[in-house]
Amino acid sequence: MKQGLILLLVAVLAVLVWLLRPYPAKVLNPTTVAISAVGLQTPAIPASEVEGQSSTPLSSQLIPKVSDSVGAQPPPPPSAAKDTVPMHGRLSDPKGGPIPFGKVEGFAWDIAAKKLTRLMVETDDLGNFIIECPRATFVTFTAHLPGFRRAFNNGQASESRDVVLSLRESIDFEAALTRSDGSAVPNARLKFHPFGIHASDLNGRPIDLNLLNGTIPVIPEWDAVCRSSMFMTDCTVRTDDKGRFRADSVMSSTTYLLEVESDGLPAGVVEVYTRTQKNGNIIRLPF
Repeated sequence: MKQGLILLLVAVLAVLVWLLRPYPAKVLNPTTVAISAVGLQTPAIPASEVEGQSSTPLSSQLIPKVSDSVGAQPPPPPSAAKDTVPMHGRLSDPKGGPIPFGKVEGFAWDIAAKKLTRLMVETDDLGNFIIECPRATFVTFTAHLPGFRRAFNNGQASESRDVVLSLRESIDFEAALTRSDGSAVPNARLKFHPFGIHASDLNGRPIDLNLLNGTIPVIPEWDAVCRSSMFMTDCTVRTDDKGRFRADSVMSSTTYLLEVESDGLPAGVVEVYTRTQKNGNIIRLPF
């Protein structure tokens, strides 16, 4: 009886051992495992491309052409700046120090087209400036500050031309304003517009050279434009009760167009040549 039970237990154990034996593991393709993890399937890659033998360069496969990309932009149109010349310049005081944030004006005259282009720029904190000027023009640059003589620089528009504007100490121009009969003109408002300087033409004859022109011979059309427009103003003063005045911030030995406004008189413009005389100057109005 005991031997029978022992044999039965041995048989049961043998069956259990057989049932619990380990099964051999199935080896899966590593690529299949990686892809199946995200539920995707891809076609096999040809061996030639894996070995770098593809006819299409790798850079073309990875980097799309700019023209094919969604945000591609067409090449920019030709810039209008091609019709201009960038010119560099500097504005300085009488001691050579920079004048920051100063106003510089430019007058570009197209001789062939008889056309004026007026330019304006402000210097930076070091007194420097860059300005675009029309090509094939004669350009005059000028700057002015109260208490100083106006600075000029003129010549052909050129990228290689450096524009140097240096202010100088001004003079005090004293004079008396009278009517044609010699009576004083009190409380008149006077504006000094610089126009020209005394010079000589190519034949040695005296001329009044336009400050904004600078060319010899003088260009009549440009001269007329400057005379009628009176682009620049250096000083504005009033006469006292005896018609006397003192103008500062003006240039010596310069022809000014003097604009006169006074009650009882028609508004008018007369030419005044600034010079210092011991006994003063008298400006007699023709009206």
